[in-house]
Amino acid sequence: MDSLTHALDAFIARGDLTHLALALWAFGATAFCFALLRALQAANRQIAASAREVTAANRHVKEFVRELSRFNRGNGAKEAR
Repeated sequence: MDSLTHALDAFIARGDLTHLALALWAFGATAFCFALLRALQAANRQIAASAREVTAANRHVKEFVRELSRFNRGNGAKEAR
């Protein structure tokens, strides 16, 4: 923290507040980008988990339809005309 205080004192002593403001803006924008990236990664993990659940549900439905078809064929069910 001492080096940060030293840098701030140097900026203020030279009257270079524009560069200080620009540096603070750049640090803030970078922090925002990192926070946004983290949030997007978390959302991406949730989307991937949801996609896995949908895939598993689809597989169960296909298995059910396959077994129902097999049952109907085995019991002599006729197609509706």
